[in-house]
Amino acid sequence: LVSAMIGRKLDVFYPKIEAEIGTELMRIEELEYSNQVNGVNLSINRGEIVAIVGAVGAGKTEILNCIYGILHPHSGRIIINDVQANPYHTPMEMIKMGIALIPEDRSLQGMIGEYTVSENISSVDMSKVSLHGVMLRSKEDSLAQHIVEVLDVRPKDHHHLMTALSGGNQQKIVLGKWLTSDYCIYLMDEVTAGVDIQAKATIYKIMGEIVRKGGAVLLCTGDIEEALGVADRIIVLFKGKVIFETNRTSTSKDELLTYIMGGSANA
Repeated sequence: LVSAMIGRKLDVFYPKIEAEIGTELMRIEELEYSNQVNGVNLSINRGEIVAIVGAVGAGKTEILNCIYGILHPHSGRIIINDVQANPYHTPMEMIKMGIALIPEDRSLQGMIGEYTVSENISSVDMSKVSLHGVMLRSKEDSLAQHIVEVLDVRPKDHHHLMTALSGGNQQKIVLGKWLTSDYCIYLMDEVTAGVDIQAKATIYKIMGEIVRKGGAVLLCTGDIEEALGVADRIIVLFKGKVIFETNRTSTSKDELLTYIMGGSANA
């Protein structure tokens, strides 16, 4: 059924692009936030997709929000390209350090629904569509149309309001606006939740292209099969703590599920 819907074999639904794993891009040390993030340590390298899996409420979103500056951790260190982030860093500071966030709730955090596709794409970096501080509509339209074509957004009209698009096409734009520049780390929170199979396949391909170019993806997902399909490493979070870490080729769905439910690690 899936093969029929996406027009390709199931074994290439997760188009894992083998990228060269390079130097460390980010390291998190003893991150603490309320009772939701408890002494988390993790790292991610160039060319790597790392998936954080866990049940609802395990602390996945909170980790990404602490990294991005939406939440301020009570303690711990976030080091990006050997530079320690200010403990009270803002999202704007993280963007300047090369961090992009694709949030879980695209409607509330990822897009401006009453704006057009073009306006949403240019909202991240106005310098791409302006000259000497003056926005050029022609540059904005050209940039938006390029993203629409590359990501196969339907309908192929960048003048549409975001609210007029399907969930899958909205998500393509929410992700696509970060592709206008090369960020080093993409934080993705349930990025394929609630989108159609074709849109998922496009998003997985984008992840592969990001790491192929030397970037990294930190993916929070509740979908174990997705983690096994696209990630190089998988981290299991339980009650805000990292309780298991493995390569995707060294584990199974059943083993991950056991840890997600709080087994093994607490035995």
